[in-house]
Amino acid sequence: MWTACRLTALQQLRRSRGPIARAVAASAPQSQARAFTHVAGVERDFLLSRSAKELRVELGVAQVARVQRALGRELDDVLSRAEGVVPEDVKDLFAAAQKTKATPVMLRAFDFMQEHFPNKVDFAMLGEVFRLLLRARDGAKMVEVYESTRTRFPSAPEMVYRFGIVGNIELGELEAAAAIWQQMLESGHATPNEVSSRLMQAYARAGDRERALEIFGSVDPQVGQWHESSIDRVILSLGVLKEPQMAFDFYVNSSMKLNGGTLMALLSVCVNNNCHQQAADILANRKRFDLQLDARAYNRILVTLEFLGHHSEILDVLEEMKAGGVRFDSLTRTIIKRNLEHLEGTSFAAESAAEPDDVARNDRQSANRKSSGFLAAPRIRELLKLKEGAQAAALVDEFVKPLTESDLPEGATLVPGALKVPPFLAKDAVSAYIMTGEHEKVAALLQTFSSVEGNFGHALAEIMVHYGAAGPDKNEEVAYAATKALLFQGRQIFRVDDALMLFRKFQDVESTKTLFEQVIDEFVANKQEQAAVAVASEDAAGNDEQQANPPRRRSPQSNIGRVINMTLQTFVENRELEMALGALEHLDSHGMHPNAFNYAVVFSAMRDQNTRSSKLRAKKPVIVYSADQFERVWEGMRRRDVAVNKSIVGNVCAGLGSGNKRQRLLVLEAYADATKDTDTTKDKYVLPPNCYTILLQLTAQEGTPEELNAVFEQAVQSLGESPSGRVQRDWVATLVTNLTVHGEADAAHALFMQMKEQTGSYAYDTLITVLRTAAVQTDRAKLAQLFEVLEANNFRLNLQDSYELVHVARDTNQPLLALDVMRAFEAAHVNDQGELRDVKIADGRNAFKLRTMYRVALNVCENNGQWKHALQLRERAAKLLGEDAVADRPRAYTNAKEEEPQPSE
Repeated sequence: MWTACRLTALQQLRRSRGPIARAVAASAPQSQARAFTHVAGVERDFLLSRSAKELRVELGVAQVARVQRALGRELDDVLSRAEGVVPEDVKDLFAAAQKTKATPVMLRAFDFMQEHFPNKVDFAMLGEVFRLLLRARDGAKMVEVYESTRTRFPSAPEMVYRFGIVGNIELGELEAAAAIWQQMLESGHATPNEVSSRLMQAYARAGDRERALEIFGSVDPQVGQWHESSIDRVILSLGVLKEPQMAFDFYVNSSMKLNGGTLMALLSVCVNNNCHQQAADILANRKRFDLQLDARAYNRILVTLEFLGHHSEILDVLEEMKAGGVRFDSLTRTIIKRNLEHLEGTSFAAESAAEPDDVARNDRQSANRKSSGFLAAPRIRELLKLKEGAQAAALVDEFVKPLTESDLPEGATLVPGALKVPPFLAKDAVSAYIMTGEHEKVAALLQTFSSVEGNFGHALAEIMVHYGAAGPDKNEEVAYAATKALLFQGRQIFRVDDALMLFRKFQDVESTKTLFEQVIDEFVANKQEQAAVAVASEDAAGNDEQQANPPRRRSPQSNIGRVINMTLQTFVENRELEMALGALEHLDSHGMHPNAFNYAVVFSAMRDQNTRSSKLRAKKPVIVYSADQFERVWEGMRRRDVAVNKSIVGNVCAGLGSGNKRQRLLVLEAYADATKDTDTTKDKYVLPPNCYTILLQLTAQEGTPEELNAVFEQAVQSLGESPSGRVQRDWVATLVTNLTVHGEADAAHALFMQMKEQTGSYAYDTLITVLRTAAVQTDRAKLAQLFEVLEANNFRLNLQDSYELVHVARDTNQPLLALDVMRAFEAAHVNDQGELRDVKIADGRNAFKLRTMYRVALNVCENNGQWKHALQLRERAAKLLGEDAVADRPRAYTNAKEEEPQPSE
């Protein structure tokens, strides 16, 4: 990764240190010329003029080791000089430490230079420190160097930005890394391919596919300086993103000669993405490149051969390893044991079989002992840091055993296939299996973590985070089971929002309740602790600061308001209103008084459940929450003196509006309270149109015309100036109906005639209401207008409305109205052949109404001298209903409606 940079750094150190070492005696006083002249018997000039390789050859490994140990003491002597420290001495010690691999000395020297001589720290020293910190994966130190170095320059060099970007990536702070990257771009620096590859890999591992591919689109394997490790990172990232073909194309376009690291990366992509043909091609061509491979690379080849099922080729690879002097590590031996049947008759099988039984047995027993596990744990973690998942998983396998009945607590049921692992290895086991894609083993371990008590908190948190996050391995069922297991183990859950989302998705109200109460208790305890610390700080102004400011406990990563609202939503959505009310009581008992937003969440969830139920069961709607239940929540809110806002009104309209008179009045009361403040900037919530529809209907039932007009005006104002904000037909219909009820016929007619302009169309029911009113008033001009609307809008006058309007015509002695009604009815229900349609004559009630309607209309026409119209109407009736239907009846019949037959049971 830093090969080229390191060579440059070494050359810079050699050029700068040599002349200084030779000239310092002549240019400085003797007292400061040489803080040290020898290190462990080796001259200073000799150390500075030789490369690391030359020192090992000329001095020998033992002498170099003595120099390495002595450098720390020399640095102590230099830094403790009473006459002052010469920065060149410190830099020379840094160079000598670099050549002898005395890493602690290098870092101490660098820290001293940063603090006392920052302007003397050159890019060669920064490059070496970057390499050391990167190898140690010390992200915090990298960020510290970035923060302390960037201020030294008017415009920070690109290398300084690398410390900040890579350091934050190591810390998992991708947003911070991206922000520094953006600053680097704004400063005029091009993005090095190394930085691009690291950012891409970080986003890919975090499951941010979009941003990873966005970075991939900005790089070109033919442009800029590409190191092998950067190429490998891009290839592995594309493998994680499940884009194997893009990975192969990127490598081909890079024109990079195949090396061991890239070979491993390509094979890893093949195995993890099920690319059999590509894996076979890569293995077939690898010998063309004369690669020098280590045990890790050969193990990857062996695992790939197992993946391909080419077990017969394993022997050739093992022979190649033996001929090249490559050691067989534990993973190699594990692979050999897995393939003994394919190595039968070979020396490798014989060596494995020649192991004494008692030795093998003792080794297995030792592997199960706790001491052996503790010794293996550091090695497993080291492999995980190196992303050597296969080797880590192979080592973990030695400690993973099937769960047995004896491991379970009394009353627990053994789940077939469950696996157990010592608690101190649990997190490492999970990490290794996740890295190798052995998700079934993670699930088997999870079965144990969910049923056997132990120190599995970190392992469960790892499962919850990995499988709950977006990415190729996302499995919310596994994440949910891990979250429940954390509760079972009595461990604190810190990713509370994620946990509550999972509980909500899987409708787990009991787990939600448990977690909610834990979080509230923890929140209140923290508040009390902070208050106590504040009091202690005031009372102990002269005391030790540590006593006044004790360390704070670790708190869950959550917004307490969001926790409360998510909990309430989960309870209400699962029809557990009692639990929701209990949660509000729990808040009260802890001094956290529920507010309007909490109640708005409860009412909103109740409303949504009713709406969803109606949609799912459109033919037979089921009301999940009744008006009485809405009223119960409302009473609790009022008892706590919670101020009503528009959001609450919008969510209780439908629920309380469907109830009795008292509950309907509660809606109007709530609306009045929420709108009494004329300052709209305080409550910017806009009531939905359907809420205004309900408010208008309730006001029409329970209020005055003036109150109804006021609500109507506010409803219109709520639409704003949006061109798509059209007045609802139901609003106008309610207003028109109310005007007719209160005898305002002219106003009702005028408002109805504006309905199409305001709402886009007329409403049939409203038309009939206005038509009936105009008929009673015998206003022919209005009637003519209304029948024109009826005809122009293709409204079909139904039998019931026709029947009633004809009787109004009889009662008010209006033959022309009767004829208009009959004409409109026949236009809607009689076809060109003079036959009825859409009216079921077989229904006794319909037949009765039809006969009566025609007889009444005939009688009205005859009584008022409309003989011609009466004759025509009689002929049509006879054709439709038969002669008997229009036969003369006693006058008493025409002056009163016949008693309608009742429908048969």
